[in-house]
Amino acid sequence: MSVEDEAGKEFKANLQSLLKEECFVDNKPRYDKYGGIQALQLLSDEVESYPAASMDKSIVKSRVIMITCHQLAELYQNFEKQEEKAFHQFKKTCLEMCYMPSCFALGMYYMQKREFTGGKDPDKALKYFLMACEANISGACNNAGLILQHGTEKSPKDVKRAEALFEKACKDDFANGCFNQSILYLTGREKEIPRDMEKAVELGVKSCNLGHLWGCMNASKAYKTGDGIEADQEKAKKFSDIALELMGAKK
Repeated sequence: MSVEDEAGKEFKANLQSLLKEECFVDNKPRYDKYGGIQALQLLSDEVESYPAASMDKSIVKSRVIMITCHQLAELYQNFEKQEEKAFHQFKKTCLEMCYMPSCFALGMYYMQKREFTGGKDPDKALKYFLMACEANISGACNNAGLILQHGTEKSPKDVKRAEALFEKACKDDFANGCFNQSILYLTGREKEIPRDMEKAVELGVKSCNLGHLWGCMNASKAYKTGDGIEADQEKAKKFSDIALELMGAKK
């Protein structure tokens, strides 16, 4: 038996004991009830991805526990409709385990008016969105940009930073990020971002190609009217047709 086989066998022999770790005890019955990735299979898949020579068992173990704790919160939220339990589980997984998808979810809760969160708090939401954005979670970058575009009680309006966050999300092919960045250039309402229709249309087209309805509609209108760019009726029709397809898909 190779060294790699020995390492894998030794680690997998301890999988059952990992079920007693935090989150696993609560999570496994829910996996059984609702389906989805089984805890043991998830562990096994994680182990398979690590070469034996460089396998750091503590890293594998901690990552799997983080994923499982996050999934437990998702099960509370999406299947059992226990939002308060989900919120506290996301918070625990974010703050104690530094698992960024949980931080993103936590930020989403702080954008809602919920009694168990202490009420809507854009500043707390911004904090967690920025944390998750640093880990390249595109939706978090976009949401942080939306907050900074208008400012909060504690965080002043910062349009340039908002634009940079939209750009980061867009570069990761996040449609809303591209669309929100395009709107800054389309309107030119902010003195920090002068109107630039060529850039607005370029970003609008990208958001359209990523499935954003309003990106398609804005691109179509710009090409139809020749507003700041050369009119092109063929392109106007093309993006209008895509918009109609997207509207049909949303019905």
